[in-house]
Amino acid sequence: QQQQQQQQLQQQPQYHIHNQPTQNTMQSLPCPQPILLGRAGWDSPSAGGSHKEEVEVVQRQVQLPETSITMAHDKDGCRVFQQLLEDADSDERRTELFSVLRGSVCKAMVCANANHVVQKYIVVMKPSDCDFIAHELLQLGQTGVLKLARHKYGYRVLQRLLEHLHLHQVLEILCKDAAALSAHRFGTYVIQDLLAYRATEFGSSITRQLCQYMADVCLNNDSCMVLEAALIRCSGEDVDLMLSGILNSDGCVGAMAHMRRGHTVCLSLLSNGNIQVRQEASRQLLRDSASLRTNRFGRMVMRRVADLCGTNSNNNNIGH
Repeated sequence: QQQQQQQQLQQQPQYHIHNQPTQNTMQSLPCPQPILLGRAGWDSPSAGGSHKEEVEVVQRQVQLPETSITMAHDKDGCRVFQQLLEDADSDERRTELFSVLRGSVCKAMVCANANHVVQKYIVVMKPSDCDFIAHELLQLGQTGVLKLARHKYGYRVLQRLLEHLHLHQVLEILCKDAAALSAHRFGTYVIQDLLAYRATEFGSSITRQLCQYMADVCLNNDSCMVLEAALIRCSGEDVDLMLSGILNSDGCVGAMAHMRRGHTVCLSLLSNGNIQVRQEASRQLLRDSASLRTNRFGRMVMRRVADLCGTNSNNNNIGH
């Protein structure tokens, strides 16, 4: 019986699965490479396929508003979006690409990724093509603009606007709160740029605010950066007003000499001030010389005092 069963099995037809590729067959099959990779589907060009083909695919996807907005707010996609703005063959094409963010530009400004797209658009476009950004910004009102100047991403966009556009209404809002912004870790950079690009128009107003709160300004590292920028950028009368405010505020010179940012203001007084300013600054610094010699920034300032007086800083007669 067993022999009969074996004979029957041998006589059964053999079935082969022909749709299962062998190893050699799999190696010869074309393996399509994904065009867009990455966490959210956006990435630099992949190894397979030409760069031109991949860019065309991205550009077709950008035609969809929801896709473009997602791209702008994505870590990888914002880089692709910036490159598209950079490589576009006309301003009309750039405007078309960026149009999906119209009405939500301020939201994009405070996004960790989309703020870079807004900055790129401001840099590559003519000022007249960015008027709608200023309009949306002003819709926030004074409170909104000042909040944006203090935002860790928003202040960067404001810097680009100050560099490339003349937004008088926005500048006036910033200028009115210059003293408070100068003491903020992000706002200080906005006021420094305001001095760098618009000192002729707003330097006097900023100077008056700084002098009004000089006792507080001199004790804040961020404000000291604005103070140094004002001494460099503002006109002679405004500089004289600030120098008077600094030297007449009791203890300000000595306090700044102990600080990372403040000691550079003291060095500026000692290097660029007239003979009366240098003498008065030296006198006030010598009053705190014992403390300054124990401070890394103070020692640098005291060496400068010694160089000016042509004697060792241990000599208590320096500056007299």
